[in-house]
Amino acid sequence: MDSDICRDMSTTNITFIADLDVTRDDLSIKVRGVNHWKQMSFYNKNEIWSIELILVNEQILFNEQGSKIQASVPEKFLYRLKNVLKDGMSYYITSPILMLAR
Repeated sequence: MDSDICRDMSTTNITFIADLDVTRDDLSIKVRGVNHWKQMSFYNKNEIWSIELILVNEQILFNEQGSKIQASVPEKFLYRLKNVLKDGMSYYITSPILMLAR
């Protein structure tokens, strides 16, 4: 298996969603996907442009309130992730690219 995926995460500092900082690129988050959907291409309705996800801190239960973020998996990464992304699953993400909401 890929060593990046299987490494020991117990020594890594996890940042909570509420504490994310767009000026940093060295963050790690552990989140759960609560909803995901395919965003189809504007030009070709049969082509997936991206997969969009709503993520919460992993320890938040489904009926609790907590910080949420929207994440996008662009088309160039779909081949690696489209069969892995499922609602209710937890994900460990290192060095995410962050942007402020428009």
